[in-house]
Amino acid sequence: MVDLDEVGGIQPGPPPVLSEALGNEDFESERLIAYEVGYRATPRRDLSVNLALYYNDYSRLRTFEPLPPRVEGGFVVVPLTLDNSAEGRTYGGTLAVSWQPQRHLRLDAAYTYLNMRVDTLPGAQGATSD
Repeated sequence: MVDLDEVGGIQPGPPPVLSEALGNEDFESERLIAYEVGYRATPRRDLSVNLALYYNDYSRLRTFEPLPPRVEGGFVVVPLTLDNSAEGRTYGGTLAVSWQPQRHLRLDAAYTYLNMRVDTLPGAQGATSD
């Protein structure tokens, strides 16, 4: 169960808009299934290589779903409730190489790639993830 009632920022204008974050008893923890594989080698005394690859599958990601706005005290109040209306996937990897050609000189290089995709579930009403 999530107990939340937080008043957010005010957007100026006629009329001013106030956002309100609300809890949701049906809110569940996000889930992650992660796959990782790696390889580390030292082909020579002065050279090491490290490769790591991963794939992550996320479900029940936290989103904020809008509820019907209301007028209160001269403000338009836009309530947002916590929900689990998104899912996502990430994959990528890192390649790191370290070379020490001399005792007082070491060169390190690394490359990282990340691909991320997050989608809202069908039926979500303009869900926004945070």
